[in-house]
Amino acid sequence: MGRKRKPVINDNIERETIRLTKYYQMLALNRYKWENLPNGIESRYIEQMLYDNGECAMFDHPDLGLCVLRSSSRENLNIYGEPTKLSLSGFNEHRTVMMDECVRILNNDLGLPTLEHIVYYARRMAEIDDIIMQNLRQQRVPYLFATDENNALSMKTLYDRIYQGEPAIFIDKEMLKGEPENIMVIPTLAPYLVDKLQIQKQEMERELLTFLGINNTLEKKERLIVDETNSNNQFIKMASDIGFKQRQLACEQMNQMFGLNIRVIETQDE
Repeated sequence: MGRKRKPVINDNIERETIRLTKYYQMLALNRYKWENLPNGIESRYIEQMLYDNGECAMFDHPDLGLCVLRSSSRENLNIYGEPTKLSLSGFNEHRTVMMDECVRILNNDLGLPTLEHIVYYARRMAEIDDIIMQNLRQQRVPYLFATDENNALSMKTLYDRIYQGEPAIFIDKEMLKGEPENIMVIPTLAPYLVDKLQIQKQEMERELLTFLGINNTLEKKERLIVDETNSNNQFIKMASDIGFKQRQLACEQMNQMFGLNIRVIETQDE
């Protein structure tokens, strides 16, 4: 049996995927802001753990006091599928705590991380961007020149002079050998698709921003009716509330368990 062929990796797509992922990650991490947190705990710590891991937990560390670490709750479940204890991990820190000793903070109802969704959309947008660049390059060289080996260099020089915009070009009649059809130009007929691809890329971005609960603008050829605008705004609000309600619930539980006054706000509402 022959060797399996390795998948071709497009470095441009990979680099653009990483760039877009980091850009939208910064937007995602700033959707919510935590206030009145204990000393040593920053809002971005919590949001980064929820973004990467989908859940984290606050507990009272015997040496460090109140801390928030990423948590795992796939084992030790009760009859309702809820954890009875959590495995917590941080830098050089691993421990297990019972649920009555901590407060679990969820990114959403399912405890899923935001990262995988952003990578999915970033990858699709990067692929569209790569096609856009290919299509642009095709517009620069829309012709093929049919010639023989003896005239290849002359034809290249001739094309360069045309590309540079010379108003009149004089060539040696020997090139034609008495037959004008000896210079054959074949158009590649590459269609211009950049405008359509840009629209598709913008649609991908709007889907992602709506998923994140971030306001974005719907654009159509015709003017939007009020109902369409309101419907889009409702989707955005619902998406934002998915994350907000779990954060708000965690605030109530942390305040009750540890005697704090933590609150979380949606930055779009500030």
